[in-house]
Amino acid sequence: MATSKSVAEADPVVERAREELMQLETEVENVEKELVKQQNRLLKPIWEKRKAILSKIPDFWSVAVTSNFESRRLELLTLYIKAVWSLSKVLTSFLYWQPSSACSPDQLRRCGDTQPPYQPSCRSK
Repeated sequence: MATSKSVAEADPVVERAREELMQLETEVENVEKELVKQQNRLLKPIWEKRKAILSKIPDFWSVAVTSNFESRRLELLTLYIKAVWSLSKVLTSFLYWQPSSACSPDQLRRCGDTQPPYQPSCRSK
């Protein structure tokens, strides 16, 4: 019994449609390449003006790259400090958590309140 894939491959109409789609894809790629070329032609005078203006600023690129690097470093440091602070709060609550003396380990497991900072309810079921 022939599968739908083998029927589609053997069908000349389907094969012709695939070829037409491939031709259209090639046309789209050619148009996109032409658009990029045209964009570059139109932007070139603007980039030249920008280059002339930037040349008047001493060490522009070293300052721009360094300041961006420093701001990213500060952002990462802030995230690190927040993470450490959150972890310290969790660890502190874990270290100082005490289960109720009225609860047995079985009751703690049954209640599902075995993780700090929650106090178990110790309801019997």
